[in-house]
Amino acid sequence: RGNSSPIVWRDRVIVTTGLDGTYAVSGLKPGTATLTAERPGFQKFSEQVFLEGAKTFNIFLRSGT
Repeated sequence: RGNSSPIVWRDRVIVTTGLDGTYAVSGLKPGTATLTAERPGFQKFSEQVFLEGAKTFNIFLRSGT
């Protein structure tokens, strides 16, 4: 794993970021998904998102647990 670990979970797809903190995934079906990101020492981020076409999501993790 890289320095961070945002994950997309939809239809059993899990994606871990590269060292630069970015990731790309294709082939996901349109619909609602949960976008989750977590890293030790930071608060967990989790949000419902709607997938349709090309999307960009920016995630900012807050320090603390």
